[in-house]
Amino acid sequence: MFCPKCGSKKVVDVFCADCLKEEKPLITSFKEFKASVCTKSGAIKFHGKWHPTENHTSRLAELFTQQVVTANNADITEVRIALPDIPLKDGLKVTGEADVTVTGRASKSAKFYDEHYVVPFEVQNTISPRHAKEGTQYFEGVLQLRNEDKDRKKFMLDTLHRFGASVSKEVKQKQGTDYFVTRKNALEKTARTLVDRYGGLVKSSAHLFGRDKQRSKDVYRETWFVELSPYNKGDCVKKGKDVLFVTDVGKKIRLFNPMRGKNEMHEYKATWRQLPVLETSVAAVMPELTVLHPETFQAVPVANAKTKSHTPGETIKVVVDGKRVFLFER
Repeated sequence: MFCPKCGSKKVVDVFCADCLKEEKPLITSFKEFKASVCTKSGAIKFHGKWHPTENHTSRLAELFTQQVVTANNADITEVRIALPDIPLKDGLKVTGEADVTVTGRASKSAKFYDEHYVVPFEVQNTISPRHAKEGTQYFEGVLQLRNEDKDRKKFMLDTLHRFGASVSKEVKQKQGTDYFVTRKNALEKTARTLVDRYGGLVKSSAHLFGRDKQRSKDVYRETWFVELSPYNKGDCVKKGKDVLFVTDVGKKIRLFNPMRGKNEMHEYKATWRQLPVLETSVAAVMPELTVLHPETFQAVPVANAKTKSHTPGETIKVVVDGKRVFLFER
């Protein structure tokens, strides 16, 4: 079977795909491929709305698919738009051509085929209103983060960014940092996300800052205090009379009780005390396992059940709680 228009053997529905594109196109038109991108966050302004994203180029391609107007009778399975990488530079306007591939068929009796188009686009680099005040001392709330480290700070900043906020000022404190945040609506979400990941305590307060005359509404600044759990997997804590080994951290902390031989789940409490994990050597294995006390150097029995065989002189890890010595094997 040949295409009656060009003679091609690659017929999909009476005509070949190229001729069918002219006779019965899958696409009737394209709306304008135009958007703005925030150079601070990569967020995209499209149809008057800001869309936060981690990859602005791929997200632009997704949004531009909304500008493709398909034919009423066409059966479309996929629209793909390929854009070059869009650089982020204040004031830069990027223009070019987007490669558009539409997969579908003009009628239900036809085979599925691709149509290819080239559509001009325009992307304006700008700064979103949420980030326009960066570099100033403007802030809407404070996140008081305690027991932070490098990884936790990075996670916090990434989370704020994901919720459309940033830090305008940092003030170091004894056990952490106060972060002055540009958008108060992101404070609670960030605080809850941090505690869900690392465990900890959250408190909040608000104080009157001023009044919005246009909306006749009082304006408050919020303060969120987040005391993250200082413990990590592999640490040992004293909870009441119990010595527990930390096996995982999160909204609740997973702990192993060596005396009971069971796992427990607890919310973080500031009253817990961390115990150091020390090294010592095995003194004897019969009639019971004894080790050299790391502080008194006396041979003492281990308090918890043994989970594997040992040999005299072997170096092992222990935790000391007064006169009690626990074998640390988790």
